[in-house]
Amino acid sequence: MSIFHQLIRGFIGSIGDNEVEIASTMPDPPKVRLAVEEGQVENNLGCVSFNTRRPSGTHDEYGYVMGQRINGGGTVYAATKAPGQENCQQRWFVNHERFISHVPFQAPNLHENKLISTDKRFVLVLQPDGHQVQYDLTLGPEGDPTAAVWSNWHGILKPLPW
Repeated sequence: MSIFHQLIRGFIGSIGDNEVEIASTMPDPPKVRLAVEEGQVENNLGCVSFNTRRPSGTHDEYGYVMGQRINGGGTVYAATKAPGQENCQQRWFVNHERFISHVPFQAPNLHENKLISTDKRFVLVLQPDGHQVQYDLTLGPEGDPTAAVWSNWHGILKPLPW
């Protein structure tokens, strides 16, 4: 490891031949801040881009994470390039109100119309009519009204704790 720059409470250095390290020597973790001068902001505040570099020095971008200021609030989105695409396209977006995904979620506990807790005690079912019901499987099987503990139409159905 070599140190490029010594900070008051940390340093910027290298690990091996192609890694940069930003280290804190205090309990507060290090931060990388991307900023635009206040009067120069259009929307984009900074980006971390993932590229290949051609011998000419130009880059092919395959993905990025972008921070933006929209209507006075902060947003973050990620974009990737699909095989055969010329440019990256937005895949997810998040702000203070919502998370929007343009690609399907995949997880071991996520099924076509339900989400199962990792301990397999609870299952949240999205029914065809849009009704969401959470069942406690220790109280009965999925779909049994006596096992229903929460509903997006009716709220909490059983007294806590479950």
